Amino acid sequence: MVHLAATATLTAATPGNHPPVVDGLYALLGQLLGQALPWLLLALLVWVPVYLLGCWLWPFGNCRGCGGTGKRKAPGLFGKAFRTCPRCDGSGLQLRAGRYLINRLLANYRAARRHDDRRERQL
Repeated sequence: MVHLAATATLTAATPGNHPPVVDGLYALLGQLLGQALPWLLLALLVWVPVYLLGCWLWPFGNCRGCGGTGKRKAPGLFGKAFRTCPRCDGSGLQLRAGRYLINRLLANYRAARRHDDRRERQL
């Protein structure tokens, strides 16, 4: 009868002691990131301002819950009953994430300016 037993490895697991396949993957990943990182940064530097400009000009997008209709199917009644969408309160519009960020940044800026103005008046 043959018995198979688990055997322990003779070498310790250290950070530099990887199988050749893992070392090859690390080298490939480093090479790809070295080539792609400048292009990714450039794309990010172009995309972010364009997205924020779009959020400034068109702050609302279609609601993801109802697809912009403002209505959702009510449960039951074989799909013939509709109710207003709870995500957008029936408007069909939701504030974009970028516009939400712009609004928060502007609110923080205005609050800081109010605080500075009060301090100057006291002096």
